[in-house]
Amino acid sequence: MNTPTPQVSVVMAVYNAGAYLSPAIDSILTQGFSDFELLVVDDGSTDGSSGILDSYTACDPRMRVIHQENAGLTRACRTAVKQARGTYVARMDTDDIAWSDRLSIQVAAMDANPALLALGTHVRLIDPEGRPLKVLDTSQSHDAIDGAHISGNGQSMICHPTVMMRTDAVRQVGNYNPKFQAAQDIDLFLRLAEVGRVGNLPNVLLDYRQHVTSVGYAKRARQIADAWQAVQDAAVRRGLTLDATTAPQVTDTQTQGEIWRKWGWWALSDGHVATARHYAHKLLRAAPFSKKNWHFAAMAWRGY
Repeated sequence: MNTPTPQVSVVMAVYNAGAYLSPAIDSILTQGFSDFELLVVDDGSTDGSSGILDSYTACDPRMRVIHQENAGLTRACRTAVKQARGTYVARMDTDDIAWSDRLSIQVAAMDANPALLALGTHVRLIDPEGRPLKVLDTSQSHDAIDGAHISGNGQSMICHPTVMMRTDAVRQVGNYNPKFQAAQDIDLFLRLAEVGRVGNLPNVLLDYRQHVTSVGYAKRARQIADAWQAVQDAAVRRGLTLDATTAPQVTDTQTQGEIWRKWGWWALSDGHVATARHYAHKLLRAAPFSKKNWHFAAMAWRGY
């Protein structure tokens, strides 16, 4: 269904995302729920992403593409929210895969609870090639989510590419804040929680891809710093006093081997033995004399 005012605007910011872009778009265009527009901001891509987007636009009238000079993720999201026509804005990232019932389940939950301004879901973590790693579940209640955000631990309790928000509410609180290059989601969720309710569904509705070029890996230090700044700003708005000693510390950058071993342990703990064994082989080929690698490999071959 293509309507002038769709119920949902799925918004996506694209910058040189050709490697995973088509599966992400396909996962939205094949949703069981059809009353949506897919609003994509092409943020100055130079890798062929623009051509991929234009080819989809020519085939599906529900898709709109805005081409702009590169301005960064936050400003691209601001542009999308400004242009959104839907009652709800649903975020989607270019490297993830939405499950087919994602929009229908979230719309039903938002319709049933007018006080709810932002609603995320549980996710399944996958590796760069789509192998399953583990299900990541988070707190569902407003108090738990907002409490974790304001504690300043640097971790968003609502997985950003899963969130559905009321468009008017996002605009009311000022949209995404261009002050933040990263952790723009935590800042927005803190502001929404000050005027309404936020939450998570217990349903797994998205495959959340892990790769070393994603913000969570490549820009972790910037993300932690921005999250702490967002907490400080929220504390001022709420009249709270922060203990500066609780500021999160930036951890050392992980090596490729440490990341592979982490992914392998995740997979093994969640019963994805084939994925765990895949990483055991990679680790032993990369560092055959590592005791940690051999320990993990032994556990992976046993299947526990």
